[in-house]
Amino acid sequence: MNDEIDLIKQEIKDNIDVLINNNKLEEAQGLISEYIKIYKDDAEIYSIKAVILILQGSIEEAEEVIKEGLVYDDESFDLNYNLAYIYEKKENFVEALQLYEKSLEKCNDENSRKELIDSIGKIEQDQDVIEYRKSLPLVSICIPVYNGEKYIKYTIDSVLNQTYRNIEIIISDNCSIDDTVNIVKSYKDKRIKLYKNDTNQGPLDNTNKCIELSNGKYIKFVYADDTIHGNCIKEMVSIMERNLDVNLCGVNFCHVNEKNEKISGYILNMSCGKYESKFIFKQLIINGNIIGCPSGVMIRKEALNITGLFGDSNLKYMADYDMWIKLCKFGNYYFINKEYMYFRVQSESITNQNIVTIKRVSDFYYLLDKYIDNNSFSEIEIKNAYINANNRSYYSLQNNKNSLKKLEIAEYILNNSKYIPDNEKISLLNFKHKI
Repeated sequence: MNDEIDLIKQEIKDNIDVLINNNKLEEAQGLISEYIKIYKDDAEIYSIKAVILILQGSIEEAEEVIKEGLVYDDESFDLNYNLAYIYEKKENFVEALQLYEKSLEKCNDENSRKELIDSIGKIEQDQDVIEYRKSLPLVSICIPVYNGEKYIKYTIDSVLNQTYRNIEIIISDNCSIDDTVNIVKSYKDKRIKLYKNDTNQGPLDNTNKCIELSNGKYIKFVYADDTIHGNCIKEMVSIMERNLDVNLCGVNFCHVNEKNEKISGYILNMSCGKYESKFIFKQLIINGNIIGCPSGVMIRKEALNITGLFGDSNLKYMADYDMWIKLCKFGNYYFINKEYMYFRVQSESITNQNIVTIKRVSDFYYLLDKYIDNNSFSEIEIKNAYINANNRSYYSLQNNKNSLKKLEIAEYILNNSKYIPDNEKISLLNFKHKI
C-alpha cells in the first residue's frame, strides 16, 4: 500500500516538474496546493513551491513556504539550500553561510558539493561573515610529514573539503627528499602553513613541533597518508564545545589501500557517547588502545598543559597510546561512532614494520607497569590486563619472520608478564627450546 502511495506522489511531482519546465507556473502552483491538502508533511513539495515563487520574484513568500516545510523536515537538503540562496539574495550573509554549510553536510553528490563550496566562497569575504568565523573556535589541523608525496594531496584535499571552515593547517616537513614540499606549496589557501625542519627530528618530535606551532583551541591530527570525512571536524568541535569535561574526542574509521579502496568495515567496536574518565582510563589499561591512531582523535589543547606533549623516553612505539591514557586519566572521552577517518594501510609502512617487533611488545608491559596501581585496580583487572597484553604480544611473535627476533619476543614475554597461564608458559618454553 505504501509503495502505491509513493508511486502516486512521485507521478504528481513529475507532472509538476513538467508544468514548471513548460513555464506553466500558475498551473503548477494549483497542483501543488491540491497535493499539500493530501500530503501536508511532504517537505519536498514545499521546496518545489518555493522554487516557483523564487522564479516569480516572490522572495519573501518563498521564505515563508520554506520555513513551513522545515517544520516537517529541518534536515532537508533542498529546503536548507533554497533558504540559504534566499538569505544570500537578501544579503543576510551569515545566515546564508550557516545554511550553505548545513547543506554541505548533507550533500553526497560531488558536483553539488563543488557548487556549494563556490557559493560559500562568494560570501566568505563579507565583513559580517569574517567576524562570525572569528567567533568560532579555531581548530589546528596538524600534519607531520616525511616523504609523503604519494598521498599528501589526498590528505590536504580532505582537510580543505571540511564543512567546518575556521581551521589552520600546520604542515611540518621533516626533511623530505621527495616532492612533498612542492606539492604543499602548490596550494594557495592562506590557512596552510608550511614549516620545514633543518634536520630530521624523528616522527615524535615532528608531531610535537606541530602542536607547539598551533594556535587553535583544538588539535586535530591528520597524518600525511590518511584522510577524513567532510563533516569530521564540524561534528567533533560541536561535541567538544557542548562537553567541556571532554579532553579527547574520537571517531570510528576504516582501512583503505594504496588505491583509496575501502578494505574493511568499522575498526572500533564502541557505542557512541561520553565515557567517564575513571572508566575509559581503566579500559585503556586493561584492553589496550581502544581509541586508535592520532588521525582519529581531536584534543582539547589546554589539556596538554597537564599531560605534556607526546613522549616518554622509555617508550619505543606507543607514544599515542600513552597520550590517550594520560588525557583520559584527567578528563572524559567522547566517541562518535561514524566512519569519519580513513586509515591507509601500506605494505611498506612503519606501522606494519613495527607491529611485529620487540618494541611493540616491550611497550605493552612498560605501560602496564607505569599505570597499574594496586589501590585502583582489582586483582582480576590486573590479571586481565596482562592476559590481554600477552595476546597482543603473541600476535607479534607469530607474525615475525625472523627466528632470533621470535626468540627475543618469547623471552621478553616470559620475563615481563606478571601473569601467564601455565599452558601458555609451557608453550613459550617449548617454543624457545625448538629455536
